[in-house]
Amino acid sequence: MPKITIIPCADKENTLHIGNVFSLVKDDNNSRDKFAVAVMNGDVQVAWVANSMNTIQPRTLCAQEMREKYLDNPKCAGVSAIIRKMGAYKASSGDSRVCYEAEVFLIPVHESTAASTVAESYKVGGLTAMHIEKNRVLGLLNDNKADTVQMTLRMRNISGKEAVCVYFADEPEDNNSAGEVTNAPDTLVDQVRRGGVTAKVIKGHGPAGYIIEVASEKNSENKFFPAIDRAVARCVAQSPALVRRVEHMVRSGFSDKLIEAVLDQTPTLGNERANVPNPKTPYYQSAGTNLADAVAYIRRGKLLQLKGEKGSGKNTLIETACWLLGRPLCRVQGSDDISKMDFEGSRTLKDGCTSFELSEMFRTLQIGGVVVIDEVNMIRANVLSDLHSLTDGSRSINVTGYGLVKMDPHACLVYTRNEGYVGTGEMNAATVDRGPVIEVKQEANMAQLLAYAVPTAKPEDINVCCKVAEAIQKSVREDSTLTPDAVTIRGYIDALECVDEIPLKRGLLHNVAYKLPEGPESTAVEQIIRANCV
Repeated sequence: MPKITIIPCADKENTLHIGNVFSLVKDDNNSRDKFAVAVMNGDVQVAWVANSMNTIQPRTLCAQEMREKYLDNPKCAGVSAIIRKMGAYKASSGDSRVCYEAEVFLIPVHESTAASTVAESYKVGGLTAMHIEKNRVLGLLNDNKADTVQMTLRMRNISGKEAVCVYFADEPEDNNSAGEVTNAPDTLVDQVRRGGVTAKVIKGHGPAGYIIEVASEKNSENKFFPAIDRAVARCVAQSPALVRRVEHMVRSGFSDKLIEAVLDQTPTLGNERANVPNPKTPYYQSAGTNLADAVAYIRRGKLLQLKGEKGSGKNTLIETACWLLGRPLCRVQGSDDISKMDFEGSRTLKDGCTSFELSEMFRTLQIGGVVVIDEVNMIRANVLSDLHSLTDGSRSINVTGYGLVKMDPHACLVYTRNEGYVGTGEMNAATVDRGPVIEVKQEANMAQLLAYAVPTAKPEDINVCCKVAEAIQKSVREDSTLTPDAVTIRGYIDALECVDEIPLKRGLLHNVAYKLPEGPESTAVEQIIRANCV
């Protein structure tokens, strides 16, 4: 990211501080420097962008470069800067003067491409035995009510092959489809794999089929450019990074109102921005609202509770929510021997003096971050109850030796739990009642999830991964050979990402079987992989 050196105006030296955000404008009336760039706080000039060799700090752009590369660029609509650190330079008098290093954020000129809707018609068929909701659609057609329901399209693995299937919008089960698109073109397959494709039933076709119309909005992120630009002007993030977040929110079914609210509430961070997750593979759900719901609760500072089996995606869900919200994340691993002091911090000795060092958990809550306490149902109830004051109206806690710790209005606590595991216990009813609970289940349409996570993966390799995963999950459900520890999503993604250099069978052994402790379970998974991989 571009950086500049800022020289305060003579009467404004004491008004500039690390974290201040300013706008940069050309000063064409400056008789001393034709490349002058003014640093503005609203309508008041507070500094200049350095433009002489003795004032420019290393690895920063001078005012002339700022003008030529950005301010004079017709593709640049505006420039903001945030002070990151203090520096010094020698004035012509020999005196040492204060300067500042600032990070520059660029607001681009957006192409005036209006969002457009393209509608295509497709035939839907398939046996009712395989698509058990198809007769329901045909019944609605007979009653002239088919246009009153919304349908969605999802990928489904049928007999080892991927198919584009039609579902009622509120149907979460992968097997309850209402038919499959006949000879779906690659363009539709790609669109469905990205998610968020809706359709409407328009008429019947043949004795047991019907036709749907699929509408896809192009350039749907255009409507959010004003909110993106406002966030860039606050030095939240560069425009391409924010566009990527918006694209994922659109794909995940966020409402326009929630997307706007997220962009307007995303904080401007300092050093703590290093703790904001940037997931390589964001959380994806082919049907459902887990991500949007979690973001809505976190944005309001609610105590959020996630429950689900290992490998269901709880951690990825929270990391993705923090990435979208631009919030720092702190994790605390729950256990039966954790104490109140582990939450709060500890006394330290420095230069012969003792002081209390607040825990990373509480520091994160003070700055508006998100704290995740994993395996919360392994923590003793009397210890967990010490945190209750953080989740009531006071949103604060008294720490012995430190004082009152107040949560930022947007800070959030998240509890995750796996139920039925060794060492876990029943949650205290008073704790559970303090916030919403979202049940996170493993993505039913694994083929679509893997295609989304690894766009370069071949369908036949994805099918193999699905067969292996299905066999493992069947063993977990039906016998005692395998435990939920054998369930993974990350392992299949890692294997598919390296399949060009490492054969899929070997990759699955490395990333799925051998991650388990050596013994019967690892051997059983290895046998499943060898049976399904050529």
